[in-house]
Amino acid sequence: MHSACLARQVTDEWIESAEKDYRMTCSLERLDTKDIVTFKRTGATGQFVSTPDKFELDAKLGFLFKSFLPKIKEQIEQNLDKVIDAKGLE
Repeated sequence: MHSACLARQVTDEWIESAEKDYRMTCSLERLDTKDIVTFKRTGATGQFVSTPDKFELDAKLGFLFKSFLPKIKEQIEQNLDKVIDAKGLE
């Protein structure tokens, strides 16, 4: 499968997880070369950008979430690694 299609699948799965597991509100903008997901919930906002060759996550955490930053980062990386491995994107 083409890497752009696989990246879009990862984006869709990320949105599903963010909404279900973390109660995020997500909006998706699909462009020719990338997907941009804007997300928010109380205490956290940001963007997830997906292209055929990379994923970028930029999150801003409120005061209460900042102490959990290492754990949040670890969980996000683990979840993305699982999806990437399952899709054969490496």
